[in-house]
Amino acid sequence: MDETVIKHDVETFQESFNNYYNSLLNFINGGILPEKTLASADLNENTINLQAAFYTLPEIVQKRLLAIDFNLFLQADNEVDLYAYRNYILKHRDFMLHMFTVSIRADSEIKLILKLLGNHNYRNYKYAINRDYSFYEKNEDNENEDKIKQNLNVCQIDKSNNVSNSINTYFDFSKETQESPISSLLKIAIKLISKIWN
Repeated sequence: MDETVIKHDVETFQESFNNYYNSLLNFINGGILPEKTLASADLNENTINLQAAFYTLPEIVQKRLLAIDFNLFLQADNEVDLYAYRNYILKHRDFMLHMFTVSIRADSEIKLILKLLGNHNYRNYKYAINRDYSFYEKNEDNENEDKIKQNLNVCQIDKSNNVSNSINTYFDFSKETQESPISSLLKIAIKLISKIWN
C-alpha cells in the first residue's frame, strides 16, 4: 500500500479517535455532573466514524491497537449500548483508569506510525517490538521468586530438624519484601498456572 494513502488513513483515524474520545468524556461527565446533558448527539456519529476509520487502517496497525485493548472503544455504537457502557464505567473506576491508559497508548502508537511515515520508514513498522507494559516489574518479580524458592527449599531441608526456624525465615523474607507470605505464594501460584496454560 502506498505510504501517502496509509498516512491519510492514519491521520483520519487519529482525528476520528480524538473526536470520539472527547465526545465519550463529555458523555461520561453527563453521568457525574448534573449540569451536563445526559445525551450526546455527536457521540453516536463519532463512534461510527471511529469504527470506519479503524477498519481502513493496515492490518498490522489494527492488530497492534487491538493488542493494547483498543477494542473497548469499538464496541458500543448506539444509544442503548453507550448508556450501558457509561453506567459500567461510572461504577468501575478501575476500568475508567484502564480506558485512559489505552487511549494514551493508542495515541503513542499513532504518533510512532506517523513518525515512521514522515521519515519514509513505514516499511520498518512491521519490525516494531511487541509491547510489554510491565517490563520493569519482571526483574523485581524474578528476584523475589528466587528468594522465595530458596526459602521454600530451606523449609524442605529443615522439615525433620527445625520446621519453625524455616517458617520464621520465610516470614522474615516476606517482611523484607513488604509482602504478605500469602501474597508472595499467590504470585508464584499464578505464574505456575499461567505457564501450564501456555
